[in-house]
Amino acid sequence: MTQPPQQPPNRNHWAVKPIKSEMLAIVGGSARAALHDALTEPRLRASGIIAVDRFGDVDVIDRATQWIDYDDDGNWIDRLMRHPVDTIMPVGGFRWPSDPAMRKQLETFRIAHPEPKVVQAIQDPRMLATIAIDAIRLPWTSLRLSNASAVRVGTPANRAITDGWLEKPVNHAGGVDIRRVAEGEPTHDGVYHQQKIRGHAIGANFIAVPRDPSDAALSSAILLGAFGGLTYRRSRSHPFLYGGSFGPLVMTAATRGEIESLGNRIAAAFGIRGLFNVDLILARDESLWLLEINPRYSASMELLGTGSLVDWHLRCIDGDRTLRDTVQNQIANRSIGFGSKRIIYANHDHDDRMMRLMSSNEHRSSRMKIVDIPQPDAAVLSGHPICTLITNQHLSIGDAIRVIRSALRT
Repeated sequence: MTQPPQQPPNRNHWAVKPIKSEMLAIVGGSARAALHDALTEPRLRASGIIAVDRFGDVDVIDRATQWIDYDDDGNWIDRLMRHPVDTIMPVGGFRWPSDPAMRKQLETFRIAHPEPKVVQAIQDPRMLATIAIDAIRLPWTSLRLSNASAVRVGTPANRAITDGWLEKPVNHAGGVDIRRVAEGEPTHDGVYHQQKIRGHAIGANFIAVPRDPSDAALSSAILLGAFGGLTYRRSRSHPFLYGGSFGPLVMTAATRGEIESLGNRIAAAFGIRGLFNVDLILARDESLWLLEINPRYSASMELLGTGSLVDWHLRCIDGDRTLRDTVQNQIANRSIGFGSKRIIYANHDHDDRMMRLMSSNEHRSSRMKIVDIPQPDAAVLSGHPICTLITNQHLSIGDAIRVIRSALRT
């Protein structure tokens, strides 16, 4: 097995900074789910929450203290610095800026997220393969990383559970730009090739609670719940696009125990505190295969039905050793039924007439709600999300689209 060019990062990477104010900024591709979660905690709601995301949907702007466009040029950082924000909580779609001046600006905030070198290690397929096999003790499928040297790392899977090869970008999330490739097809910078495993996609959600505030390596991970992953297969250009989640899953004691042990080994290997998500494949032979680690609030967490996960995450970052009992009591006493969310993407460009109809419709019931609703003057482009449906029943894409059409007619 080829060794990675670097060693795992120092696990004690959490710098405790004095709190200047209680105002929080949630930053990433879509801030809605984490924003709504944070607003359930009176302390965070009273201090104000700024949402920084790419969409500025109705249910973000209506509930955030302020909305800021998460632009690629980094102008959002300048705009954010005009507010008395103490803490930034990154969510899916957040990327550390490559510009040193922008990173220096971000250092004025308390970032509730692993530092860049840790994130880089988690995203580096060579590093993740090494950690998976040596520290996490979980099989990692074969990778092809370099044309010149035909570097391969990982464990070749039994052909009975493999389904060809995939090309994956190193720094993208949500299944964007993943495509099938032929074995031996040339690679290029910024991507790698990985064997595809036949089986069920699982997203396991954890919170790593510190046992000792001075040592992140002494965190213990608690499994909050595991959910099945859905892809939006109607997208021809992005056939592996994240399309939603359902669950929580009922697992065998052996599978649950393996996932719980996995979470603790990951938290120890990378020094993770707070919320994190692990994407896995449960293969047909019942083996688990690691796909990726996301050290942040993840998309399926809004289906968990616990207390404010954002509040728990921030308390973990602060080294709150009393949180463990709170989390375990909430999990033991919660009443959580089946839930699912479906993201509907546009197959073609939509003008603002459809968005005005969607925004004016208050489609709410005990069984289903429509969220991530675009602004009335928005023009949703092909491939972009139209909205999300959250319900207590399993929805196929066809069912979800019929719900949207029905809502637009009312």
